[in-house]
Amino acid sequence: MTAEAHPADHHPRVVGQEDPSKPKGAPLGPRVLAAPIPRQFPDARTRAVPAPIAHSTGCPQKLLSPYIHRVQHTVLSVAGLKGTMSEAELHIIRARLDGGIRNKAARGELRRGLPVGFVWGEQDGEVLFHPDEAVTGAVRTVFERFAEFGSARRVWLWFRSEGLSFPLQNGPAGQLGPIRWVIPTYTALHHVLTKPVYAGAYAYGKTRCERYVDEQGVVRKRMRHLPIDQWAVLIPDHHPGFIDWATFRRTRRGSTPTPGRSRINREVR
Repeated sequence: MTAEAHPADHHPRVVGQEDPSKPKGAPLGPRVLAAPIPRQFPDARTRAVPAPIAHSTGCPQKLLSPYIHRVQHTVLSVAGLKGTMSEAELHIIRARLDGGIRNKAARGELRRGLPVGFVWGEQDGEVLFHPDEAVTGAVRTVFERFAEFGSARRVWLWFRSEGLSFPLQNGPAGQLGPIRWVIPTYTALHHVLTKPVYAGAYAYGKTRCERYVDEQGVVRKRMRHLPIDQWAVLIPDHHPGFIDWATFRRTRRGSTPTPGRSRINREVR
């Protein structure tokens, strides 16, 4: 009689799993060893990460480094050339703007700030008297009293003694705006007597910027007031004035400041 097979013998046995028919603690049967993975089939993760080649001999990075440096040098050179061209273009634009300003000033059409008593007209370079007669009357009084006293200081003292006010324009110079009447100062009256615009002349370039080195060795700038014969532009009889050009030259005769004297202490004092 043939022995029946045990039901457990029909189930496959898993490698490394204990046999349930044997008691615990009994030695396991022989284990089946898995076949080793061939070296010609490495893991995908290992195959995806390239091996470092920075320290290998004759690597492509070392071979391409001269070309990389050449490209970098070319890019930097082009960037520097662009910067130089930008500076040159700015210099050319600035020179053209300065040339346009000088040409317009040479024709007497460059609009700048006008002192009290004048306003700009509608035409190019047109300078008109202020429409307020009280303003123009105060300016005329300054020249009349100077012709009588011959001193700007005496004109200033006369204004103070008479309790007269002098116009001061609050808005943009040369445009119609609100006028404020204030107590005149010596500087304000002196400017009226020494500005060529009151004599009907158009002047441009009366000052010059100079560079100098101070005692500490620092480069600084200063404005130098030039004599009349060194002004860049001078157009007499450009517009109606409160006095004529000959009278204005007489008031400024000998007006060059002497050493130790301030710029405002001139022949007109």
